[in-house]
Order: sequence, then C-alpha cells, then structure tokens
Amino acid sequence: SASVFGNVFYFVSLNDALRQWSGTGSHSAVTGGYAARGMDIINNRIVLVSTIEAGVALPQRIRWTQNGSVVFTGTGSGSRDLADREDRIQNIRKLGPFRGLIYKAESIVDIRATGDASFPFDTTELLGGLGLLCAYSVVEWAGGHFFVGSDQNIYAYDGGSINNIGKDIRYEFFTNLN
Repeated sequence: SASVFGNVFYFVSLNDALRQWSGTGSHSAVTGGYAARGMDIINNRIVLVSTIEAGVALPQRIRWTQNGSVVFTGTGSGSRDLADREDRIQNIRKLGPFRGLIYKAESIVDIRATGDASFPFDTTELLGGLGLLCAYSVVEWAGGHFFVGSDQNIYAYDGGSINNIGKDIRYEFFTNLN
C-alpha cells in the first residue's frame, strides 16, 4: 500500500517496514515503522493495519502515528487490536479526512476521529458477517468504496449504506482467472 503524506511518498508491505521517499535520492526506512498489510492517511495520521511486529504477524492490530508526523511513539500515537471477531484485517480505505473503513475477512469496522489528542480514534464494527474477499478488492472513489464481499458479490458503500450492485462474481471472475 502507498500514500502521500506531507509531500513524502510512503509505502509498506508485509515484507518491508514502512518506507519513505521524498522525490530525491533513494527511499529509506521510517524509524520505528512497522511492516503491514495496508495503510491510509486518516485524521492527519498514518494508519497501518495488520502489522508485523518483531517478526510476529498481528492480523488484527492497527497502529497510528502522532498528529502530523511519522512517529509511532508518544502522545497521540497508539495501537488497538480489533478482536471482536477472529477474522483478520484485509485492508483499510479512507472515507473522508476523518473517517475510514477497515475491511476484515468477515466484518467491516468503522474508524473515526474523536478530536481527543490522546485517544484520536474510535472503532465500531459497522457490519458483521460480510467482509472483503481479497485484500486488494476494494476501490476508493469520491462517493465511497466499491468492494468484492466475502460472499463473492460486488458492493458499493456511500458512507451511509452498503448496496449489493452486482451478482455473484464467481462464475465469471474465477473462470477468467483459471
């Protein structure tokens, strides 16, 4: 996953901890960064999902930086395990500057800014029983997200409701992959 934050390009994967590139020279590791399945910028912070810490995969953990900086320690930074369900985090997508959705394998979690410097995010399970089929099967657009649900249907989320907009994809999609 990749995002631009403060005119610097940041990218992360499960194999490499958070890295940065400012447009000149080569890219470098972010001090104190973590490897992660996905990332986005929400509430002026980098938010990493499904992190790997000290070589251990933590598929339900999210981590965020301090406000306006790329520091994962100190006031305003933090972490939380989204362990309401045992499903793993697949990805994260922004939904406006102060809100995002964390897509898990069998649920969707809403992450919102609180306005509190010490406790900047609140998470609420938005929908249980429906998650993301594949980690990168979610697309952000100006009005929300499109995603392929764990039930193999295509959905649109506009910030208020989730609508099934396509029939079961398995007959076309998986046949084309094969």
